[in-house]
Amino acid sequence: MQKIILVFFLFFMLNFLPAQAQKLRTKSQRAIEYYKQADTEIYDQRFASAENLLLECIDIDSKFIDAYLLLAEVYRQQDKFTEAENLYLKVLKSSGEKAPEVNFYIADLYISAGYYEKALVYFEKILTISDLFIDKKKINRQIENCKFGIAQTKNPKPLDFINLGSSINSEFHEYRPILTANEQQLIFTVTVPLKVPDIRLPDGQEDFFIAMKEDGKWLKRKPLGVPLNTFDNEGAHTVSLTGKYLYYTACNRPNSYGRCDIYAAKIDENGYSAPYNIGIPVNTEHWESQPSISPDGNTLYFVSNRPGGLGGKDIWKSTKNATGKWQEPVNLGASVNTSADEINPFIHYNGSSLYFSTNGRVGMGEYDLYVAEITEMGINEPVNLGFPINTHKSETDIFITPNGNSAFVSANKPGGFGKIDIWFFEMPELIKPKPVRLVFVSVFDQLTKQNITGKTNLGIETSTKEKITAEKTTTSACFTTQANTTFEFSFTAPGYFSLKENWTLKDSLNLLKTELRYELKPIKEGDELLLKNVYFETDLHVLKPESTAELMNLVLFLKENSSVTVEISGHTDNSGTEKHNLELSKNRAKSVVDFLVANGIKAGQLKFAGYGSSKPAASNETADGKALNRRTIMTILSK
Repeated sequence: MQKIILVFFLFFMLNFLPAQAQKLRTKSQRAIEYYKQADTEIYDQRFASAENLLLECIDIDSKFIDAYLLLAEVYRQQDKFTEAENLYLKVLKSSGEKAPEVNFYIADLYISAGYYEKALVYFEKILTISDLFIDKKKINRQIENCKFGIAQTKNPKPLDFINLGSSINSEFHEYRPILTANEQQLIFTVTVPLKVPDIRLPDGQEDFFIAMKEDGKWLKRKPLGVPLNTFDNEGAHTVSLTGKYLYYTACNRPNSYGRCDIYAAKIDENGYSAPYNIGIPVNTEHWESQPSISPDGNTLYFVSNRPGGLGGKDIWKSTKNATGKWQEPVNLGASVNTSADEINPFIHYNGSSLYFSTNGRVGMGEYDLYVAEITEMGINEPVNLGFPINTHKSETDIFITPNGNSAFVSANKPGGFGKIDIWFFEMPELIKPKPVRLVFVSVFDQLTKQNITGKTNLGIETSTKEKITAEKTTTSACFTTQANTTFEFSFTAPGYFSLKENWTLKDSLNLLKTELRYELKPIKEGDELLLKNVYFETDLHVLKPESTAELMNLVLFLKENSSVTVEISGHTDNSGTEKHNLELSKNRAKSVVDFLVANGIKAGQLKFAGYGSSKPAASNETADGKALNRRTIMTILSK
């Protein structure tokens, strides 16, 4: 976040008055020279020097209105509200109360300090002044902002901001807090002082810091270090659901397409990989920044000033195709973007609540935070998060936990450690996002209890047919869900037996996450696998339709292990003659083999046999025992 100091006097001249009205109102060339020098000093943030120069201007020409106005701006930049107010009122009185630009300055001073009712008086007064140079559309927008601010401050949302303390915050700027899904790591940006001061970067250089949580408390922050932190700026980041990828903004890099691009780094037990530019078409010769990754890892929201947008900075999105390549970005359109700037998107874990900051809508300060709900029909009208989340200052970023109960913001509030700090609060009920439950699924070797190396396929189905898209690694997966439903997980991996397990999500969403651990059994010759869900018509070898799911899992297993040969064997209870039972069991085994061949398995991998009732698994004296004896077995013949 590069701090850009705008001299509001010049801003007003460029936006509210035509060029011919920008002539300085003094005949003294010496005063004009001092004025211009002061203007340069203000740009470089040398306010004390600028103040002395402007006082010299006023000594030379006590009626030099522009010097008074610029001096008031110097006071304003230093948060000297009373001094700025007094100067504006003095100039307003001397100009006969009708100077439109002076009325605007004092109105803007009041609205920027949160005095909405006072500001409203002056903005409305401007509209009564007959002056062709006033942009009435902009004045009317400020009047709307005043009325909105008045209404919001009279009906504040009940919440308390808690500073995260000296472990996180310091006398420097801390912002863009991102909590990992397990809520044990907080990654954020800090402007650290430069060893050699630079007037272009008065607050320092941006680096990543991380803090770990232990026993409910944040430990002392540490720099994230190389290879992410450099001698240049990096920040505006997002972390994938599994915590395996970090996307962020880096500027002025040798491999950049523009001034600032989006980069990524992979995270594993050894730390962060070398970051890489995610490339075209996301990055261009223009400015790309502030990524936010969707919970499934397949959609990236970001900010760009590229052509094709609606204003200065817009929010765009790019999705991955089946091969994992980012596709051509799409502008989110007028439902989110305006002719002004939209920044810092944050897509919640529910995948539908999009939070962002903008200065292009009616609000309380220069930038306010909003939320827009993404639906199948499009994006709903954004809603202002209201006071006191938004104030007369700029609120630019927010992070909300998966269950929607808590949020983190960066703001300069009373009681902080200086400048911008990271704060925590409990979300008001009315603006909570739909909560989600995080589900972490891991698979291990049954014998070694270690992670399985190589490719692991995980299938997820639900009883409610809810669409579940998981962010996967080779040995784990993570997904979010809002449903109270039953999940069916199926696993396959080369060298291991397939596994299918059911798990039911309980009612409570207060529990943030569930960790599920499953073990796969390594294949060895002679091992047997009971095909639990293979069914036949009574006393026939015709497969029932409900056998398909189990057999397709077997297909997947055999494709994953194409060097394995297996025997499919049929078994019966002792009802009927032995000859009949042998024939029936053989034909049932052959029906399974025929299904597998029809679905792409090579016949050379398969053998079949029928054993009738000769190998009972239980006693045939009971109905339950007979049911256990009617079964289909897969036996590993060779690896």
